[in-house]
Amino acid sequence: MYLAYADGALMHDPRLEDERYLLIDPVLSLTLDEAGTFNFTMTPNHAMYDSLEKMSTIITVTDGKSTLFRGRVIQDDKDFNNNKQVSCEGMYAFLMDSIVRPHSKTMQLEAYIAWLVQNHNSQTDAYKHFYPGVVNVEGTYSENTFEVEDYTSTYDRFSSLADEYGGYFLARETDGLYYLDFLTDAGDIADQTIEFGVNLLDVTKTIDASDIFTVLIPTGGVPDNSKDNKPIDIKSVNGGKDYIENGTGISWFGRIVQHHEWSDIKKPSELLEVAKEYLNSSIYMAVSLEIGAVDLGLIDSSYGSIKLGDFVRVKSEPHGIDEYFTCTGIEYDLISPENTKYTFGANESDLLSEQTAKTSSNIRNEITNLNTTIQQGNSYSSATYVHQDELNDAINRLTNSDIDSICAS
Repeated sequence: MYLAYADGALMHDPRLEDERYLLIDPVLSLTLDEAGTFNFTMTPNHAMYDSLEKMSTIITVTDGKSTLFRGRVIQDDKDFNNNKQVSCEGMYAFLMDSIVRPHSKTMQLEAYIAWLVQNHNSQTDAYKHFYPGVVNVEGTYSENTFEVEDYTSTYDRFSSLADEYGGYFLARETDGLYYLDFLTDAGDIADQTIEFGVNLLDVTKTIDASDIFTVLIPTGGVPDNSKDNKPIDIKSVNGGKDYIENGTGISWFGRIVQHHEWSDIKKPSELLEVAKEYLNSSIYMAVSLEIGAVDLGLIDSSYGSIKLGDFVRVKSEPHGIDEYFTCTGIEYDLISPENTKYTFGANESDLLSEQTAKTSSNIRNEITNLNTTIQQGNSYSSATYVHQDELNDAINRLTNSDIDSICAS
C-alpha cells in the first residue's frame, strides 16, 4: 500500500473509495544518483486540486513504513477536461538551488562534502537543508586539494565527485532529518529473493554497448611541488604504462580507449585504484535486468521491502539466472503494486570474473535457445533480449574468448 501527501495533508490513499483522495496513474520513478520523479493526474474534484504550488509544495510518498520519496512540484498542466497533470522531482534536486563559488580547499573528502552541504544550507530555505551523512568511497580519508574554477550548482559539483570517485550520492531521511550519503555500495542485502514461480512476473535483459570503453588513460591533478606543472599519471605504479585495460571487456567489445581526469587526486597509487574501479564500472553497468515482480514486503510484514541500491538475489531457472544484483532503479505503480518494475545492474564481481566465463559459441547458443523459448511462449513469464548494433558486432568478433556467465544467462 502506497500513500501520498502534499505538505503533510493526505493526497492519495487507495483504501478510500473517494475520488477526492485518489490520484490517477500515479507513478514514482527512482534511480541511483538521480533525484527521482513522481507523476500523476488529479481530477477537479480532488481535495488538493487547488493547493499545489510549483517549487514550494512538498510531496511525500510512503509505503506505510518508510518514506520512498520527498520532493517538490515542478509542473502542472490542465487537459481539456481540466484534469491536472502534475510532475514532481525528488529532494536531491534541491541541490540545484545553490551555487558553489570558485575555490581551492585542501582537506579530506568527508570534510569537503560537509563544507559543500553547509554552503548549500547557507543559501537555501530550511526545508531544503541537508546534514552531512556517511562517506565511505575510495579515498575518503586521503587529504586532497579540491579546486573549482567556475561557478557551478551544488548538484553539478556532487555529480562530478560521483564521477571521480565512483560512488553514489543518496538523500536519506532519519528521524525527520535529511542526510546526504556518499557510498560505494548504496544499499543492503535484501531479505527476500525474486524467484520464478513465486514473485517473479517478467524479465527483460538489456546489454547497452553505446558508452563502453575497455582501455583507460587516467590522469590526476598537478602536484603541489611540481616544477613542470604537469598532471600525474600512473606510469610509476603500473609498470611504466600510462593506461589500464580490462581483458574481459576487450575480448567482448574490442579495444575502445578513453581518457578521464581526476584533478583532485595527486598520488599515482590512489589514481590507479580509482581508475580501475571506473574502468570496471564501464563494463558491468552495460548489463541490466528489468524485472517485474511482487514485493513480498507489501503482503508479508516479515519481509523488508526492496529498496534502491539493495543487493537482491534474482532466481529463475528457465532464464538461467541465479545471481545477486544491485537494484539501480524502481518504478512504483501506486494503484497496482504488482506492476512495479525493478531495474538491476549486473553484479560487478561476477561480470568481470573470467573463472566463470563461457565461450562466445555458448553465448550464441544461449541466445538462440532463449529466443526459441520466447517464440514458443511461456505461460508463467516472458524474457526479452534487447541488443544494440554494437553488441551484435562485438559478438561476431569473438573467437574462443571467455565471457562472463552472466552475460550468457
